Amino acid sequence: MKTLWKSAVLCSALTLSTLALGQNATSGGDQQPQQDSQGMRSGPGGPGGRRGSATRGTVASVSGSNIVVKDEAGTTWTIVTTENTRVMRGREPLAVSGIQPGDEVMSMGLPDADKHELHAMMVMDVPAAEVAKAKANLGKTYIVGRITSIDETKLTIMRSDKVSQTIALDETTSLHKGGRMDPAAMQAAGLDGGMMGMGGGGGGMGPGNRNDGGNRSAPNAAGEAITLADVKVGDSVIGLGSVKGGVFVPTDLRVQEPRAGGRRNGDVPPPPQQ
Repeated sequence: MKTLWKSAVLCSALTLSTLALGQNATSGGDQQPQQDSQGMRSGPGGPGGRRGSATRGTVASVSGSNIVVKDEAGTTWTIVTTENTRVMRGREPLAVSGIQPGDEVMSMGLPDADKHELHAMMVMDVPAAEVAKAKANLGKTYIVGRITSIDETKLTIMRSDKVSQTIALDETTSLHKGGRMDPAAMQAAGLDGGMMGMGGGGGGMGPGNRNDGGNRSAPNAAGEAITLADVKVGDSVIGLGSVKGGVFVPTDLRVQEPRAGGRRNGDVPPPPQQ
């Protein structure tokens, strides 16, 4: 339970925001999570194994202690909760009855693929209004995605909503690898920390994630200061900033280098579902 909760808070996972719910939920452990044919994400134990699995989706309905969600592939899942399920909105506990259709949730627990059920140990909720706000602000007050090309001080980003956008770095841009973003700056950008899988103001690439090729990094809220020369095509990027002259310019840009073997720990979360 503790491992699942920690992983959910640090993931990329409401993103939820950028925020959608399907592909980058992370389970605990040192191995990379795998996605099965039903779209579930599982830890080293496999679907239903010791580490459990995760799914994300848009809430279709809530009935008693059950939450019906639709993932980004259009598959319907029933999230089964009990009195032992930890249900959160940001850092605050939430009753299941407080979850509304249109919200987006990430759930972690033990799946029953045949029944399309997930028996949840943890559920994280983001209100529909916050998801809509994040969608509207993507590319305007924040950027999330992966670098596809670099041309001097311009980076082309394949955003998490699969839109390609070119951003520009200038003298106001601060570059770091990992670390935690300022909660106040995130709020000003129209983002809730829980939506970004950042635990209320942390960073998806924050302390405790493996960002050094295998050695557990020491806590470093600021992250490692880097230069543009350290940024590479394929890096995951998350940044806060604003549009200047029609181009998004980040003031705080965080990157994570690709890791051999596929997905990174600390990958940026997917976009809100359309």
